[in-house]
Amino acid sequence: MEYSQAQTDTYLSSIKASMPKIIEENKLSNSSFLNNHLIHWAEPLNLLELLVSECINIGSKYSLERKPDKEPSYATHIGLLVRLHGKACAIANEILFLLKNGFPDAAQARWRSLHEINVTLYFIAKHGIPCSERFLAHGIIDSYKLMKSHKNYEHRLQEKGPSQKESEEIQNLYNETIKKYGADFKK
Repeated sequence: MEYSQAQTDTYLSSIKASMPKIIEENKLSNSSFLNNHLIHWAEPLNLLELLVSECINIGSKYSLERKPDKEPSYATHIGLLVRLHGKACAIANEILFLLKNGFPDAAQARWRSLHEINVTLYFIAKHGIPCSERFLAHGIIDSYKLMKSHKNYEHRLQEKGPSQKESEEIQNLYNETIKKYGADFKK
């Protein structure tokens, strides 16, 4: 055991001594890779960046110029669509960052998330206010389940769960949601 500890200590000392050189070599290698990568993929990456930028700008402009809606359920519906659009833009930006930095597999994984959000957005937009209300109500079900799980594993998580008041509020919202949509809604 002493031998392996001595070997470990020797190895760690050696690594620490050569750390600046290793890091500098890695930076040069990464820099060279990124330069070549960006030169090779400049045109499609620039087009993607333009598309993402325009999506963000259009969404921002719409949000800023949006007039208050007289019908609360319509305002909630549009608000949900705007939030989903914002989430899609954030993920598109992540994809752009990953592609620019040479991580195509990670970008593809985020692209699947982007697709999922866009399908959800399209479905909710197509089916209107009742669909928005159900989508948001299901968020209450998810919050309730998360709260219960957190309460059950507080000791493992080493983090306090919601307060008694917060738990009661979530419980009340949950009960109202089940009352409105039925017991099958909690599945």
